[in-house]
Amino acid sequence: MLTRKLVIIGDSLFADTLLESIGNSESVEIVGTAANPEESETLIRALSPDVVIVAGTELPVSINLILNNFPDLPIIHASLSKNQVYVITNHSIDSSIKEILNAISELPQRGHHDVVGN
Repeated sequence: MLTRKLVIIGDSLFADTLLESIGNSESVEIVGTAANPEESETLIRALSPDVVIVAGTELPVSINLILNNFPDLPIIHASLSKNQVYVITNHSIDSSIKEILNAISELPQRGHHDVVGN
């Protein structure tokens, strides 16, 4: 079985609970923890995790530090306030209109949702 290396970012009881719960998994090795994205940068460079989990209600703006410095590193945002997790990845493209339109056309089709009018 493939073991994935993981860094957990967060300084809450929820982050501690994730650390304890996920730490018991045979498929994941928690290689480090950090209180915030700024502190995680050194860990990520040194430990080369396969994924980062950001545990907290809101995704910190400083997550851009990870997205910019480690563009191939997936980030999972887990929150107690929502019954969902978000997987965030970074895909760089040229900023030409043609490349932007190509990126839009390659996005997966979203379900049709009722739009609430004004």
